[in-house]
Amino acid sequence: MAARPHARVILASGLTFPLVAAVELLQPYLLKVAIDDHILKGDWPGLTRVVAALLAALLALYGLRAAEDYLMTLSGQRVIHDLRASLFAHLLRLEAAFFDRTPVGRLMTACSTTSRPSATPSPRDSSRWSATWSCSPAWWA
Repeated sequence: MAARPHARVILASGLTFPLVAAVELLQPYLLKVAIDDHILKGDWPGLTRVVAALLAALLALYGLRAAEDYLMTLSGQRVIHDLRASLFAHLLRLEAAFFDRTPVGRLMTACSTTSRPSATPSPRDSSRWSATWSCSPAWWA
């Protein structure tokens, strides 16, 4: 499997999801505390502390989202790179007779669509998705 060598990066990116969720849930709680415990009672020094905590939560959320984006992109690019390297290594091991039987255009199309990172499928992109899923490394054997 192409993702196995990158399990630590994938795991690290997956661990950022609950951290982001926790920090996002902290914001409305801090707002509730600010209103109920400080604004309604006129406790302005306490409100300052809650606002500082809210700003710290926003900064933490920014950092966590940046880390999440970086790790997800890094793991995706590494997996795609390994898939492409594996596919081309397989192509290089094939006998010359295979290349005599297979048109170059078909080979290049199948090779480029098999390892292309795709976004969420839509009806407009259905032909690209069918090409992506119908051409697998098993097809070359």
